[in-house]
Amino acid sequence: MCDFLYGALNGQVDEAEYKKTHAGHEFKFSIGTRHNVKMAMVNENYEYRMSNWMCDCDTPLGRGNKDDEYIKDCAELIRELSGLEGANEIYFCKTGNNDRQKSEETLRLSEINLEELLANLKNKRLYTLKLKQ
Repeated sequence: MCDFLYGALNGQVDEAEYKKTHAGHEFKFSIGTRHNVKMAMVNENYEYRMSNWMCDCDTPLGRGNKDDEYIKDCAELIRELSGLEGANEIYFCKTGNNDRQKSEETLRLSEINLEELLANLKNKRLYTLKLKQ
């Protein structure tokens, strides 16, 4: 069984700015809702996959090393996306084939250590990051 990362950015953002923000980053967040991410996990929809890798079994997310370059890149991308006008929330989850998430956690970006969170992702937990106060 393989692991996959799913994610979405919720909000009304300028498409050109959104695309520009993703340039040069390893990961991506499609524009969508919490429901889109949940359904993508169940249906293995690639539109909401966070990487272009065949699978995410080797991803450093959830492996405990907050200093990993991919962790830092993902954290930087999330911070950049949070600065887009109209961006409200980011959702992400690491899960296996056809698995549903088993729990959910909502956090405020301003109140967490993002690198620490990404390094210690729990499998099958759907995270919601509130971007604005």
